[in-house]
Amino acid sequence: MQDIADAAKQANEVINRNRGMFSRRRGGKQVLDVNGIIRAVVPLARTRLHRSRVQLEMSLEPGLPGVVGDGVELQQVLLNIFLNGIEAVEAANPPVRQLSVQTGATMDGHVQIRVRDTGVGLHGLDVKDLFTPFYTTKPSGTGVGLSISRFIVEDHGGRLWAESNEDIGATFVVMIPAAAPVESPSTHAQAHGESIH
Repeated sequence: MQDIADAAKQANEVINRNRGMFSRRRGGKQVLDVNGIIRAVVPLARTRLHRSRVQLEMSLEPGLPGVVGDGVELQQVLLNIFLNGIEAVEAANPPVRQLSVQTGATMDGHVQIRVRDTGVGLHGLDVKDLFTPFYTTKPSGTGVGLSISRFIVEDHGGRLWAESNEDIGATFVVMIPAAAPVESPSTHAQAHGESIH
């Protein structure tokens, strides 16, 4: 019940922030813990993960530098990527129904989030089209989720792109500059290898 209440609160914040974004009223930015943002998104996606029988694996690097940004907007980006990955797995119906998220720091001063799925993949698609407004590969899709996500990530000084996996599925990568000077997140990530069934 607490997860449901938290998810409803987060969803309401996302909706309100979307309204603000399109009316050019932007929220304030602060130093954020990327691993904490990911953990906040998990309850929002948990029901869909269970319903679709998709296992979520998390490998979150401890002690990452913070990033400067808007937490609700970055949660929106990750939730959209999570849901797209779940839908891709549903469409492919592979033997291993899995979504994995990995975080890490890069040598050039960025924090990276990689979300990998075992879905239908990107073969036969022009990856650049994925982030074009109103472009969609889904019958009931609106084609705005990824374009808004890229807008948000770029507004944070970062990049969002997609890669085709060698074996199956696709990986979406979010890269955001680390806060300067580097500060330790208020809440450190716990051990690697978390999983949600």
